[in-house]
Amino acid sequence: MGQRAVANGHPGDERCGGDEHQRQPGFFQRVQAGEDRRQRLGARRPLEERLVVVVLDDRAEGVDRRARPQDPCRNHRQPAHFLAIPSLDAPVQTPAGPVSLRHWIQASRPLAQANLAAPTLLGQALAYQATGRFSGALLGALFAWTVLDQLVIVWANDYADRDHDIGGSAKTPFSGGSGVLVEGKIRPRTLRAAALVAYGLLLALGVGLALTRTVWALPLTLAAGALLWAYSFPPLRLSYRGGGEHLQGLGVGVVLPLLGYAVQAGTLAGFPWLALVPTYLLAVAGNVATALPDVGADRKARKRTWPVRYGPHKSRWLCLALTVAGLGAVSAFGNAIAAMIATAPLILALRLGRGRPAVVRFIVLQGAATQLALLAWAAFIVF
Repeated sequence: MGQRAVANGHPGDERCGGDEHQRQPGFFQRVQAGEDRRQRLGARRPLEERLVVVVLDDRAEGVDRRARPQDPCRNHRQPAHFLAIPSLDAPVQTPAGPVSLRHWIQASRPLAQANLAAPTLLGQALAYQATGRFSGALLGALFAWTVLDQLVIVWANDYADRDHDIGGSAKTPFSGGSGVLVEGKIRPRTLRAAALVAYGLLLALGVGLALTRTVWALPLTLAAGALLWAYSFPPLRLSYRGGGEHLQGLGVGVVLPLLGYAVQAGTLAGFPWLALVPTYLLAVAGNVATALPDVGADRKARKRTWPVRYGPHKSRWLCLALTVAGLGAVSAFGNAIAAMIATAPLILALRLGRGRPAVVRFIVLQGAATQLALLAWAAFIVF
C-alpha cells in the first residue's frame, strides 16, 4: 500500500477547513475513495507490518508553500500532522550487509554437534558389539550426515522462530537462536535457502547410504526431516503447542542411534531396543534444559515449553529427574560404570541457584552428564 497524505486546516477555523478542501478536491477524493474501499473490503493488515509515520504539511500534492499575505490560514498553521499507516513495502528485517564466514559459523552453532554426535556414536558402538565389524569410512559418512542434519536443524529453527528469537546478549550458546536474523547479519530468505540446500544434501547422502549400505538409511533420514517439520513449522508446530520435547527425544534419542547401528551393521536385526530408553529420556531432558533461558521470550510468544508451563525452578527439578532416570536406564540396559561417571557433573547441577548465570551453568552440567554417559557407554563397548 502506498503512503497517503492528508492536509488539514486549523480545526477551529471554518475558512481554513473549507479553503483546504477547495484547494485540493482531487487529492481528498482519492483519499476518501481509498478509505471507503478499505472499509468495504474489511481488509486487515498483518501484524508484522511496520507503521510508517507520514509527516504531512501543505506541501502535499504540490501545494505552493509560499503563503500569501491575504491567506486567512497563514496565522493558523498547525504543526505537521502524523498519520500511522501500515505499509506493505516496509521490510521485516534490517537489510544485512555482506555475509561473512563468521556469520555462517554463528548461524551453525557448532556446540550443537555434540547433541547429535554422541547418540550416533553409541549406535555405531552397539553395531560393533553385535557384529564385531567397524568401518572408518562409514564413521566419516555418518559424521557428515550429523553435520548436515545439524545445519538443517539450526538454520530451519532460526527461520521458523525469526519473529520470537531474542538475540544479542540475551541469548546463550545453547538457546535463544543463533541471533543472525535478529541482528541482521543474514537475510531470512538466505537462511531458508541454505537450510533447503543442506536438507537436499542430507537426502542425497541418505539415498547413497541406502543404496550402498542399508535400506534403513533413507527412511531414517526422512524421519529426521519430518520430526523437524513437526517441531518448528505449521500445521503441527509442536514446539509452540506443547510436545516439542518428545519430538527431540525421538529425533535425537531414537533416530540417531538407529541410524548409527543400521549403517555400520547393514541391518537393524539384533538391535538392543531397550538401549533407546536412556537415550530418549536424556534427549527429552536436554530439550527442557535448553529451554530454560528462553522462558521470558517463549512466554511472550505463547510457546508451551516446560519452563513456560511449570515455571523455571520446577522445570529444572523435572529435568534433573529425567536425567537421573536416563542414567539409571544406562546402568540397567547399558553400562553401570558409564552411568556412575556421568553423575559427577549432575551432582554439581543440584545447586539450583537463581539468575541467568546459574541457569547457564545448569545447562552445561546437565549436557555434560548426558554426553559423558553416552560416550562412556560407547567407549566401554568398544574397548
